[in-house]
Amino acid sequence: MNLISPSDSRVLIESVIETLQQGETLLTEISDETYTQKVPIAFNASIGGHYRHCLDHFRSLLDSAMAGDLNYDHRERGTLIESDRFAALNATRELREGFERLDPAFLLRPLSVTCKETIEDIEDARIIERAKAAHGNKPRIPWSQVKKDLKLD
Repeated sequence: MNLISPSDSRVLIESVIETLQQGETLLTEISDETYTQKVPIAFNASIGGHYRHCLDHFRSLLDSAMAGDLNYDHRERGTLIESDRFAALNATRELREGFERLDPAFLLRPLSVTCKETIEDIEDARIIERAKAAHGNKPRIPWSQVKKDLKLD
């Protein structure tokens, strides 16, 4: 996405804020058990693990807007956000408030991006490929199956 004006940046920021608000709603509507339950069909990960991964990218974007350096290699795994729904909710609110305060002009500056493959990333790719092969190379998980695995039906 090429941002050419502060109004373009504002649209991006508003989209991020809306997405984080959806996350806040999700976190208030599910149980702790659902948040931490590992789902075999979803690479044996939990909503918490996936949610932490998403928040990492929002945090990287917000930090980069201030510093001018987007570094995807500075993400933490195994944090409290993965296992504690209220920690995730607090982190989400903190990020949303950060984006609400963000001057859209910061997103118009040049940005240095750093991202390298790590051993963990390669292993994640192998796990994904094995899971796809086990499911007939279908890369998507049907929502009905996820709901069933999480006992949301």
